[in-house]
Amino acid sequence: MVYPKESTLGRSPRVLALWRLLIGILVGLPVSWFGIHLTFGTNFPYRWVAIMAPVRWFEWSLLTAIAIGRGFEPIQLAVGMSGALRAWQAGGVLVSFATDAVIMATSGILFVALRAMIC
Repeated sequence: MVYPKESTLGRSPRVLALWRLLIGILVGLPVSWFGIHLTFGTNFPYRWVAIMAPVRWFEWSLLTAIAIGRGFEPIQLAVGMSGALRAWQAGGVLVSFATDAVIMATSGILFVALRAMIC
């Protein structure tokens, strides 16, 4: 897969980072409004991952479409556009969870308040 040059409008790493932040906020606010982060009790980590993994896959699917400058079919939200792009999306999901682990380890229960707003 050949990716567009960084100078292509809307696809520089900084712009993609801003897109990812915006997508995270726009998806994270409704998720937290429904209260999924606050109602899991002792099984919180398992249930949270079970819900957030598909949410994050969707977010990274949107970012992939923006990054390559191409539209996508609804099925591509679920399965990705190609093998290389699926790997990139999976890496993004893993990095998202890794940052959560760092926040969780350093802030404990405050993690719920911090991460409930941004996916």
